[in-house]
Amino acid sequence: MRPQESRTRGAVKAFSRYDALAMQEPLLAAPPTMVDPVNGTRVWLFDEPPTLVDQTLGPLTASVARYLTVSVESVIQERWIRGGKKVTFIHDWRESRDYEAEGRNLMIKWGKDSLAHAQRVWVQIGSDATPFLRIATSTGISALKFVRMPIDLVNDLGPHLKDLLPLRPVALGR
Repeated sequence: MRPQESRTRGAVKAFSRYDALAMQEPLLAAPPTMVDPVNGTRVWLFDEPPTLVDQTLGPLTASVARYLTVSVESVIQERWIRGGKKVTFIHDWRESRDYEAEGRNLMIKWGKDSLAHAQRVWVQIGSDATPFLRIATSTGISALKFVRMPIDLVNDLGPHLKDLLPLRPVALGR
């Protein structure tokens, strides 16, 4: 164990070091802005620049998609989009080994609906994702690229998260 690590309930506790981003749980050391009480999806919001980071903890179900596309979307609409700001989206879906068709369809619709206010989108799925999930994710991203969404499937979110590490996420209602 490296000196900057500490153990919490058998898992390596997250900490703010760029070289440690690859396999952390939770993704960021700072407390999430929002957590879905049903499926545990974590969301961090950062004001400058307007950025949404989400981390799913299981399959990309319709429940997960509804949380992101309704609950989280309403917050970013109020906080940034109605004021004319564009948002960067960073999706950590490494723990999603499977998905539901309805969840995928809701996410693609959200992507299309977000086109006007999306600055950039990065998605990472697990290296052990099933071929079925890989194909579905690639197809969804291709559909969004077709409508000119600035989106990419990446193998490492670290370079896209490093500038956020020293920042404090938004704390809603605290």
